[in-house]
Amino acid sequence: MQSPQWENSSCSVFFNSTICNQGSVPILAVNATLQLVNRYNLRLVIKTTGHDFLDRSTANGALLLWLRHKKNLTFINNMLSCMGENIFSVIRIGAGVQWGKVYKWLAQYNLIAIGGAANLFWALRGGGAGTFAVVLSVTLRTYPSPSMISSNHFLNPPNNTRYASFVHHFVRLLPILADSGWAGYFYLTMKTFTLAFFLPNGDNDITNTTINQLINNFTQPAYYSFPKFIDFFVTVMESSSPTGSNVILGSRLIPETAIRNQPNQVADTFLQLKDENGPLLIGHLVVGGKVSDTTQNNSINSAWGTALLHMIYARSWNDGTSTEDQEKLAKLDTEKVEILQTIAGGSQSGSYINEADPNEKDWQ
Repeated sequence: MQSPQWENSSCSVFFNSTICNQGSVPILAVNATLQLVNRYNLRLVIKTTGHDFLDRSTANGALLLWLRHKKNLTFINNMLSCMGENIFSVIRIGAGVQWGKVYKWLAQYNLIAIGGAANLFWALRGGGAGTFAVVLSVTLRTYPSPSMISSNHFLNPPNNTRYASFVHHFVRLLPILADSGWAGYFYLTMKTFTLAFFLPNGDNDITNTTINQLINNFTQPAYYSFPKFIDFFVTVMESSSPTGSNVILGSRLIPETAIRNQPNQVADTFLQLKDENGPLLIGHLVVGGKVSDTTQNNSINSAWGTALLHMIYARSWNDGTSTEDQEKLAKLDTEKVEILQTIAGGSQSGSYINEADPNEKDWQ
């Protein structure tokens, strides 16, 4: 205590009989917490507001550092880069802020945030959760809000032959979609295929010459245009963000070379991973493009730089499922991820650390 009169005299060193209480001092002291953890060799888990499929934010008897209340947002209109140049606007985001709130808050300035702070990027990206530091806030550069084109389709082919034909066409089209600026997600079950793609600052000509090549042969095109990103987010993305399910998953980053040079093998692998027991194969067209067009050095898994897809194999179960049955599903999940490995680039393959199989063999 440096100023007892301002700190409510809550812990006097002169009266041993006095019981210390919080007083008018900050509750959050992260450095003191970490010193305590190191001194007594305690297990520490860090939790914010997101999901952790690997169960790292849960540990019986551990000390929990919960950052969900750090929800401060600060807009800085003019900021110099660390090199003293490139004046731009930024937003400082507390560790507990959810991205939906960031998008809505920046919408009042007609901006979005999509980048990172260079001075911590190397250490934090790919370094693993909690292994380098506790992130209390991050400062991100902002950009003018783009317009958005959204393409959403649900297909239920009448037979397996028609389904396989669509998947083969789709895989061959993926590099063209990526080169045209499209990104998004697709979902394969035993009988259905769901496509949710979007194009920032797109135009109808690009739309008609890319996705229509695929969709016109199987279903009617369905596109939606939004003048601002926030309109797209609230309408398309925010309404479909469930959480709290029982799920185990594993993933692989699929190289662009495999998709361009071996599309039939990739498509056959996707088809092999759907079966009658309710799994979900989830594809993410979120790499390639600008992600691979960089020579900057950082600690992120190098497989991100050569990948075009991030693929997840997931299984879920209802509450009340026995531990034995859960373990069977987990074992099957690991076996199916090994099938994904056959198209993942051999020894140069990789997995997304936050959506990996917790039972991965020989993980690194």
